Amino acid sequence: MHDLVCEKLLGDGCLTKQDRRKPRFQFTHSIKDKGWSDHCYEQLSSFLPLSPPKYRKIIDNRVKAGFTECYTVQSRTSKEISALYEIWYPQSKKVLPVAYIKEYFNEKSLAW
Repeated sequence: MHDLVCEKLLGDGCLTKQDRRKPRFQFTHSIKDKGWSDHCYEQLSSFLPLSPPKYRKIIDNRVKAGFTECYTVQSRTSKEISALYEIWYPQSKKVLPVAYIKEYFNEKSLAW
């Protein structure tokens, strides 16, 4: 599953960490991509402790409608996510971990 996690972290996913808390993995897709959000959740939930996609309406005056709608998937904390955070966010700032990407980014990652 590292190939899919690698894709998410290179694309529409991230690891978030609040002060004095453990990190969490999350990704967000437009409301138009609910099917894709569900599929990604199903594929990754066997590897990471994810909560199902949750609908969010975000007030945003920069867009014509005045809001955006999306589905967000967020994880609970885990040892796997903490390990990923150390690799992708050394010193609490995201960097591209070249060794990790070389090892896990593949054709499936690219297709995703």
